[in-house]
Amino acid sequence: MFYDINGTPLTGGFLDNIDVDYEFDSASNANYTIIRIYKNKIDGEKQFPFVYAPNGSGAGTQSTYDMAHRDGFPFAINAGTFNVTTIKPNGIVIQNSNVIQNEVDSTGHGRMPLTIDSNGDLSYAAADADANTLANDGIVSAVVGFCPIIINYENAENIITLPDETTWTANAQRQIIGQFGNGDYAVITCEGRSFDNSDGWTLAEAQSVCKKVGLKFAYNLDGGGSTETMLGLKHFNTIYDNTTGRIVPTFIVFNGTTRFFVPNS
Repeated sequence: MFYDINGTPLTGGFLDNIDVDYEFDSASNANYTIIRIYKNKIDGEKQFPFVYAPNGSGAGTQSTYDMAHRDGFPFAINAGTFNVTTIKPNGIVIQNSNVIQNEVDSTGHGRMPLTIDSNGDLSYAAADADANTLANDGIVSAVVGFCPIIINYENAENIITLPDETTWTANAQRQIIGQFGNGDYAVITCEGRSFDNSDGWTLAEAQSVCKKVGLKFAYNLDGGGSTETMLGLKHFNTIYDNTTGRIVPTFIVFNGTTRFFVPNS
């Protein structure tokens, strides 16, 4: 049973337009959840994901759990990487077509922004992309996690040069957002580091699962201890930091529509 922010059981609405599966990948000894969100809802309308930066380019102050409870999104996940000292987002941030931050990722790894256009389609931009240019070209949302890992059903490194990350070969929690060929979205949340008896995934193992479930495109968001997935009041993974999860500055949310709104605005 799933619940809204008031503790009321969720029936219909957003739940009518998702599928939830709990899986175990024996090859990697990892538990993961895959949530499929229909782009085309059963009532004929559409729903898109959006980047949400509650404090703009400023420091994060809440975990995904706390933000979801405060602002009432039916589905929310952590999104971009950030400076662990200042808790400010790395790289560009675009929210609701507005440029929140226009900086090249400061880590020096060449991380590539996730982009979402006005049709709700997921893609990526170059590491040195200009946020104003992206917004002028119709990008509604952008945030810097790590990079795409599947492009047109193929491993991304066969098409582009991936960032030079030492974490690619480490077993870790992973937060992945992707898209099927028909436009439906997928959020894959992998447990890791022996939590819930799960070893986590290397990049290659994450790619293997994304290909197995049939994703046309997949993007590796911030993972590790930041990994947090919320559906209503329900956590879909282990809380790794603090009581309600790690404080982060950016999120990806679904509100069941194509229209993004900033709560309390």
